[in-house]
Amino acid sequence: MEIKKYRRLQEQRFELLQLRDELQIKPDAEDMKFLQSLNESIANIEQRIASAKRTLSIRRTGKR
Repeated sequence: MEIKKYRRLQEQRFELLQLRDELQIKPDAEDMKFLQSLNESIANIEQRIASAKRTLSIRRTGKR
């Protein structure tokens, strides 16, 4: 279950990074606000990915 969650988070991060790259071509004021929100979402997802990695690592270490 954690692996599926981890993969889903990675996919979400990838999609948001692509969207951010597209918006940065010629951003207007509205895009800049959205980009700020997008960057916060990416940071949040990256934190959740790190947490999921730690959980998977602990579980893997505990099974040895």
